[in-house]
Amino acid sequence: PGPTPRCRHRMTRTPDPPRSCRVKAVVFDHPGDPAAVLSVRDLPTPTPGRGEVLVRMLASPVNPSDLLYIEGRYG
Repeated sequence: PGPTPRCRHRMTRTPDPPRSCRVKAVVFDHPGDPAAVLSVRDLPTPTPGRGEVLVRMLASPVNPSDLLYIEGRYG
């Protein structure tokens, strides 16, 4: 597979970007059991600011400290 086509949504004024311009994110709104509070959401692709870059992530690990933070037991 080749590179993903660039999203041109930022050049338009439509309120909701097409699915190809979105990223998947695992998020939680409040602390709790990770199995109960984590959900996968489609979010708009972030726009990098001056001096920043956008990095394409294919996978990301989950550390034990991440789970403690989600449970509200870190620190």
